[in-house]
Amino acid sequence: LVEATRLITVPGRKCTSGKTVPLQDANFTKFVGELRTASLNAYKAAQAKDQDQILDAAEKLGVACSHCHTMFREKTPEQGGETARCTRS
Repeated sequence: LVEATRLITVPGRKCTSGKTVPLQDANFTKFVGELRTASLNAYKAAQAKDQDQILDAAEKLGVACSHCHTMFREKTPEQGGETARCTRS
C-alpha cells in the first residue's frame, strides 16, 4: 500500500475514466499522505504481530481510503452522480 501511494502520484497518471489524477488538488495530496501514514503503521503492526495494533491500523486504513473515495471516486446514479472519478464530487 505504501508503494501504491507513490504510484498514484506519478505525474501524468490517468484514472480509469481517462481523466488525469488530481495531483494539484490539496485534498487529494493530503489524503494520499494519510494513506501512506496509515499503510506504514499497518506494516509496523504486522511486523509486531500485535492484534490490537493491527485492528487500529485497519481502522485507520479504512478511514484514509474513505476520505479520498468520498471526494474523488465515481458516484452511481443512486448516489446522485454518473461518473466523477478523479474529479471532486
